[in-house]
Amino acid sequence: MNYGQKISCVVLGLFLFLFAGCGGENSDDNNMEVAGSDSISTQSGAVMSAVGELTGTSIVEGVLAEQGAIITDSAHTALANRVQQMIDAGTDSNLQIAMVLAANQQIRTTVTAGQNPALKLAEVVGEVKIALSGDSGAVPFQTISTGAQHTCAVADNGQVWCWGSNSHGQSGMDTGFPAVTSPHKIDGIANAVDVSAHGSMSCAVRATGGVECWGNNQFGLLGIGYASPGAHVLPAPVVGISDAVAVRADAYSSGPNITCVQHAGGGVSCWGVNANLGDGIDYRERTDYDIKNPVRSLLSDVAELSVGYGYVCGRLSDGGVSCWGANSSGQTGQPAGFEGNLTTPMRTDWVNNVMELEVGGATSCVRTGDGKVWCWGGNTYGSVGNGTTGAAVTVPAEIPALNGARQLSLGWHFGCAVTSDAKVRCWGLNSSGQLGDGTTINRSSPAEVVGLTDVVEVSAGLWHSCARRADGSVWCWGYNGDGQLGDGGRGNSLTPVQVSVLNLGAHQ
Repeated sequence: MNYGQKISCVVLGLFLFLFAGCGGENSDDNNMEVAGSDSISTQSGAVMSAVGELTGTSIVEGVLAEQGAIITDSAHTALANRVQQMIDAGTDSNLQIAMVLAANQQIRTTVTAGQNPALKLAEVVGEVKIALSGDSGAVPFQTISTGAQHTCAVADNGQVWCWGSNSHGQSGMDTGFPAVTSPHKIDGIANAVDVSAHGSMSCAVRATGGVECWGNNQFGLLGIGYASPGAHVLPAPVVGISDAVAVRADAYSSGPNITCVQHAGGGVSCWGVNANLGDGIDYRERTDYDIKNPVRSLLSDVAELSVGYGYVCGRLSDGGVSCWGANSSGQTGQPAGFEGNLTTPMRTDWVNNVMELEVGGATSCVRTGDGKVWCWGGNTYGSVGNGTTGAAVTVPAEIPALNGARQLSLGWHFGCAVTSDAKVRCWGLNSSGQLGDGTTINRSSPAEVVGLTDVVEVSAGLWHSCARRADGSVWCWGYNGDGQLGDGGRGNSLTPVQVSVLNLGAHQ
């Protein structure tokens, strides 16, 4: 058993002791002598049996002795009071509180030799209590991003949290933990203003304008100037970026991979693999298909940036839209004759007065100043949302059911919108329940997500979706094979489940 596991055992043992002293039913008491400390009074019977099964009392004794810990009455009192506050605040399971403390990575990594574990645990209990109350910490969130098989979010305090697939460290943990089933705080970032979850990596924009990425860097995907095998668990700075306001990456793990940043002045820089970067050069003509440093595109005057599967679009400050890249389904908004791969941004003549732009797999949508929503491009599963399925829609189609929509998001062959009544409606592919309507039936017109109200943001990924409510809580639905729904498990859900706060840092 390693040091981290030992500390987890201490946490669980201490919690069970404290619960016994905070109003739990009493049975006969017995005393466990711990080297270097006063005797610790704890419950006998079922409690000690549970501790023994999980840890072994000798391990608890050994760790405390190894650390030379003096568990004082005042430390016990402080810890007990804080745990009781958590219980009084409405936490529905005392066992869940114990597991939070046992799983929380902060405990395993910050208790150092010679430090009193009880005092440190008292600090962490207080932090968890604050997080549960929504005052700071992991919640409330201020923005969310769904990737291929993981999800990331920025908290109100600027911290970044990720969960789901961790195959390349994209959720910020060692790849020995391939699935992170509830939010894990990314080390080293405390002032983020934006985040983007990619197929196998993640990026965040700092308030200072720098961009940092972590995860898969096999082909230089992180934009840090070089390629490297293995996972970059810790964020690394993207080369030459100091004035970013947003970062966007395609949410897919295969095919062309593009990541772009929007500069404060409206310019755009991109990097990636097997993709055009908007600088007028076909990627097939480059000496290296893997572009490891940001390249300045020819797109300018950008007010909003969106990245799809092999193509990039920008909403311009005058309300127009300009795109480059893949156009096999007319997704860039160009007419017949431009079906190839556009190397230079081209403005579409079909939409104006655009207030919001969103692109996905091969479908594009805009919300205009009159409150209408228009979509075009690939429509294999009804992803345009106009009631049809099949051939590509090459001229923007109005989606009347979304009139007055507040926000849009497009995933892989499906889309979602926050509607005027603060609910969510989704359409398109529904193979894993990503539309959230309680079925796996594809929808060619928007269908209401079950049970969600007071929503301010929605994000559509590969096969799952997440929404943020006005209170900062996040709810997800759809595919969950890698824990991307963040509810602590790995089972799919056809309706929204709340991202867990009570299992921070859980992994499998």
